[in-house]
Amino acid sequence: MTELYFRLGAMEGFTSNTTADKKEGLGIPIRELMQNSLDAAEDGTPCHIEIVIEDVATSNIPHIVEYSEFLEKAIQTQEDLRSYNNQQKQIVRNLKSELNKGYIRILMFADDGAGMDQEGLNALIEQRSRDKKKASGGSYGVGHLKSYDLSSLRYVLYATRRDGTTLFTGVPILAGFRDNGAQRGNIGRILKRRPENESDPCFDYPNQMPAFMERLMGGKHQGTTVGIVGLTDKSLDDYETVIASHFFRSCTHKR
Repeated sequence: MTELYFRLGAMEGFTSNTTADKKEGLGIPIRELMQNSLDAAEDGTPCHIEIVIEDVATSNIPHIVEYSEFLEKAIQTQEDLRSYNNQQKQIVRNLKSELNKGYIRILMFADDGAGMDQEGLNALIEQRSRDKKKASGGSYGVGHLKSYDLSSLRYVLYATRRDGTTLFTGVPILAGFRDNGAQRGNIGRILKRRPENESDPCFDYPNQMPAFMERLMGGKHQGTTVGIVGLTDKSLDDYETVIASHFFRSCTHKR
């Protein structure tokens, strides 16, 4: 069994994903995802990138039920704090609209680069910059936050394999909330189990990923797949155009 865990933290509110509100804004997070995959190559080894847009049954999204439960706790907490303003209400309406769909669209970037170890995955989630030589996968520092601008649920999945070890997690950004008297932050992560010491937590990530990511990772000895859950409401033509333009530009630059 695994669980969606939010660590102890400050009471931040709901934030909007404004970068991708306009068509031209799609290029920023797409470029970041592309560059992360290219940076994952080691010692100049060519990096192969597979990009897939897929509709997945909402019930198959990891821990989507718990996500919904934490969303309700976050709403209640923000109401209790009297900080649940019209902007936050609109954000929540958008989140619930996506959750009520039978299928959720996911954008996945899969590379066969270096992959990430547990230290690298922790640094990524905690938004700590790391030296490129130690970054283990290219997806490091605060740049990964741009991925959330493409997610109407502000939920990103990571599956990674390095040195024979596979790690998986999902990282939603909601709002701070109170849970059985504890004050929890706005960033969650999927873990094997809740940390024993929550004041100084040690995170243990699952080594199994959902089937729709396993299909991309399947035969890879190493690499990383990033899944953007609830692709923002743009046409597939918009995404395909932006992806194609940045793909060819990035590959040319890499040479």
